[in-house]
Amino acid sequence: MTLGGACAGTPASTSEQDAASSSTSSAAEVLYEALAESVEANSPGVDVSSREQFLVVSHYEELSQARRRRLVARVVPVGRGVGVRVVAEYQTRLDDEEGAQRWEPEAREQHAEDAQRWELAVARDAERRFHRRR
Repeated sequence: MTLGGACAGTPASTSEQDAASSSTSSAAEVLYEALAESVEANSPGVDVSSREQFLVVSHYEELSQARRRRLVARVVPVGRGVGVRVVAEYQTRLDDEEGAQRWEPEAREQHAEDAQRWELAVARDAERRFHRRR
């Protein structure tokens, strides 16, 4: 799920290009902060985050003993601005031949509606937080 966020204007000169570039950068930074807060508020908490990569990954949420999910979210370029991409990952616990358990990703079709609802809620929340800061 990708939502557009801030947009920089079309620059007419090199100095305006530099200003627009830093404007987009600062918009990306503000959007990253909003996204990190949104993931924190709408999941079991942030597990990994990278300001350099504009990436936020939530802790896994146990849905049952054999099923879990997490969010992977990042700020991405969109047109002349930035937006967010939020992906809900679901996994199922499986037993292998030796009896060891491992987690395997589920096919998107198994959880598409729930995943899309969660992704959209987080993306919209991040967008609202972003606009309150601008």
